[in-house]
Amino acid sequence: MAARKTGDLTLRLDKATRRKLDKIAEKRLGRKRSTGTFLKMLAVAAVEREERSSELRQMLRSLPADPQAADEIERRRREDPAT
Repeated sequence: MAARKTGDLTLRLDKATRRKLDKIAEKRLGRKRSTGTFLKMLAVAAVEREERSSELRQMLRSLPADPQAADEIERRRREDPAT
């Protein structure tokens, strides 16, 4: 049985990568915030974007088909196969 995961996450970075992250974090957040805070903010933003894009894809899938628009798209493809 796998052990339960904790809230801790350890990232091993080489010195050059760590310096780059520290520099970007300081630039965006100032000296008073840690690079860990910056990485958490990036991760949360990525998760939120992914959740929103999933919601949008689901909304698009649930839209009713528009046969007229489908015919127009098919006509354009026949006329200009490069697009």
